[in-house]
Amino acid sequence: MKHIKKAIVFLIGIIITVFILASCDIRSINFVDAPAADNTTYTYTGSEITYKIKEESYYTITNNKQTNAGTYDVIVSLNNKEKDMWSSTRSSDDLVYKFVIHKKTINKPAAPQTNLVYNGQEQTYNIEASDYYTVLNNKQTNAGTYTLNVALKDKTNYMWNDKTTNDLTYNYTIDKLSIENATINLEADSYTYTGDDITPEVKKVTLGSLELTNNDYDISYSNNISTGQGIITITGKGNFTKSASKSFNIVDAKIEKPKALTTTFTYNGLEQTYNLEESDFYTISNNKQTDAGNYKVTVSLKDKENNTWADGTTNDLEFDFVIGKKEIVKPSAIDNIFTYNESKQTYNLEESDYYTIFNNEQINAGEYKVIVTLNDIKNTCWNDSSVAPIEFDFVINKKEIVMPSAIDNTFTYNGLEQTYNLEESDFYTI
Repeated sequence: MKHIKKAIVFLIGIIITVFILASCDIRSINFVDAPAADNTTYTYTGSEITYKIKEESYYTITNNKQTNAGTYDVIVSLNNKEKDMWSSTRSSDDLVYKFVIHKKTINKPAAPQTNLVYNGQEQTYNIEASDYYTVLNNKQTNAGTYTLNVALKDKTNYMWNDKTTNDLTYNYTIDKLSIENATINLEADSYTYTGDDITPEVKKVTLGSLELTNNDYDISYSNNISTGQGIITITGKGNFTKSASKSFNIVDAKIEKPKALTTTFTYNGLEQTYNLEESDFYTISNNKQTDAGNYKVTVSLKDKENNTWADGTTNDLEFDFVIGKKEIVKPSAIDNIFTYNESKQTYNLEESDYYTIFNNEQINAGEYKVIVTLNDIKNTCWNDSSVAPIEFDFVINKKEIVMPSAIDNTFTYNGLEQTYNLEESDFYTI
């Protein structure tokens, strides 16, 4: 195909030559040999490159100096197209030469086999550095998966070794750091049993030279109520993974024994309380009573497995709760002298809600016993501590009647009824 094209060009040149010879003087034409093409393979260097064509005075070379990669037309023009023509083409038309500067080939950087693990510091995914490309997003601190970009700085003049110019992407991971070997510092090593969850405060967590914050882990507790060893577990989150645990002691609670009361209780008809100091750690029973008597108030630890008294014992405590009887003042005997007067007469003792008076109202003369009995001998007594009924002598004397006086009248029969007029009275009959 190339030979055919050359033959056609040659024939056209002959025709043109014949035409020129026919129209002008053949002795005035100067045939100039076309300069040979430069077959050098050029690659971008960053400097100006010259397409090498032999220079002659018959022609001028233009566009043969370039810097950037690309395809250019180098033009060779006859200086005197009226007298000169190319011997190869029998034409004075400009010759065109293709000047190609190839892009420089850059090897794609290899992905490193680095295993990155979070360490609290900024870390670099070390792609091989080069002046020909830039590496973006290859520095990170936190754990996670990232994508970095590698971009040719000059895509006009450079290409990757697969002849592409697209940006390259690399995925890399910073793994979370395991906290299995972390050191956990608590506010204390031992805690006193309370009956509720014991949740020690974490003061500090370190992993080598790295100190974790409370945003780096979650806290959970186990076996943290009863006496023994409780467990605190921290589980990593964010930049951390896995768990670490630490034990702490839960010791018996030493409970102070409540102190006995010095209060003296006396029956008052109301419920009374032996008021021991209350606590969530023990129960108080039998400390509320109403009636007089001797009682035992019992104090028992609620949880004898986890609590002891301050002296190390766990036995129930007993306190004597005595409600004394209320002392009632005995009523005093009265010194009234009673004499029969046909009316009901009363032996007026002082009255009280605590006792009852019997047989204290009489009419007829005589000797009686007024009885005073306590209404509630369980809870009351006389002020001499006795509870027996009290008796009082209630005497109503007979009323003394004045004897009528004899009259000194002399009576003589007169045929009529006559009367011996003694003084009359309701208390005797005549």
